[in-house]
Amino acid sequence: MKRIFTVAIVTSFLLPGALGLRAQPQSAQPAVTDADVASAFSASGSTAQRRLAIARATQLPPHTLSERSIKSIANELSQVVATEAASRAAYDRGQPLQPAQLDERAEGSDYKPELIQILARQRHPAGIDALADVVETGTMAQDALLEFGDQAVPALVRVAGMEDPYKNYYHHMAFALDVLEQMFDPNIRPTLSSTSRQAIQKLARERMANSGDRWMLLANAARLGIATGDRDLRKQATDLIGNNPEFVRRGIDAQHQLMTTQRVQNALEKFPER
Repeated sequence: MKRIFTVAIVTSFLLPGALGLRAQPQSAQPAVTDADVASAFSASGSTAQRRLAIARATQLPPHTLSERSIKSIANELSQVVATEAASRAAYDRGQPLQPAQLDERAEGSDYKPELIQILARQRHPAGIDALADVVETGTMAQDALLEFGDQAVPALVRVAGMEDPYKNYYHHMAFALDVLEQMFDPNIRPTLSSTSRQAIQKLARERMANSGDRWMLLANAARLGIATGDRDLRKQATDLIGNNPEFVRRGIDAQHQLMTTQRVQNALEKFPER
């Protein structure tokens, strides 16, 4: 405590007011430009340049950056995600990657949230695929994808059907199914094309069939099937309720059987049969 107190006293005397000086306002960083982004993400751009460009780009208002800049930032996010996936796969094999095997993007996860923030804030279609790849990270990516509506369906269908090299990691699929379900809310549903609806129905059917013992994947696929309004999918989802032999066959325990059933029942109430 004595050491901390001493530092605090010394620090207080070094403040501008203590020296009889006026505190100078910090100058705002200049807005990042497309040229800055292009330079930072070029082959000769350094990690420090990228970090600075990313930090400045988070402050930009929507629809500011060009498509080229958005693609550069989306590509950086995709490479960070790919590095994470490679690490999970290596861990699953019992051979964790060593520092020498990792490129600098293994450290890029510390600015991953900023990359997501930029793409979500800019609301440019060129960022849809990268945002879909991180749909499990939270509402920032999810809300942006919902705002894109029908444009985001192909990317979400891709992610929801994409097995991770580390099989026990499947939250990206489950949350992609969840966002697709929200697409059937009254404000978005009318904007979905027939092609998107067919792709979503096919996805729900496949995921209900092959979710295995991953209860959240099964529950979200069943909810999505109900949301589509397809009678066969609704029946398949309804048949899960109280179907203990089916859950045992899948390897889902009693606790998660109950949680799956509750989610399915909630969806049946949310999307009444037409």
